[in-house]
Amino acid sequence: MFNRKAAQRKSKPNEIIKALDIQPGQTVADIGSGGGFFTFLFSQIVGEKGNVYAVDTNQDFLEFIDKQAIRLGLTNIRTVHTTDQEIAFAIKLCRPSLCSKRVPSHAEPASVFL
Repeated sequence: MFNRKAAQRKSKPNEIIKALDIQPGQTVADIGSGGGFFTFLFSQIVGEKGNVYAVDTNQDFLEFIDKQAIRLGLTNIRTVHTTDQEIAFAIKLCRPSLCSKRVPSHAEPASVFL
């Protein structure tokens, strides 16, 4: 339901994952995680020794991620509720080589990559 758009072939999720070059044991933040499509993929890649932080402004998305993580037995996912301003700050700190998603239009700045 929440992840249909991200899962579509035209969204190129496999290319994004490959470009990020995430490795087992790493800690990854999925900023603007939405329904967690990439959060769950990142979780599988980093494994039990890694961590994934799903960061979003929408508490409903984060609750969905929490429930799915429990259902799937994924213990390396943490959800973080934040504001648009805090996400904009995180974007400014993001290394361009690790940024893959666009910020929703309601956040400032709207065209920065995550």
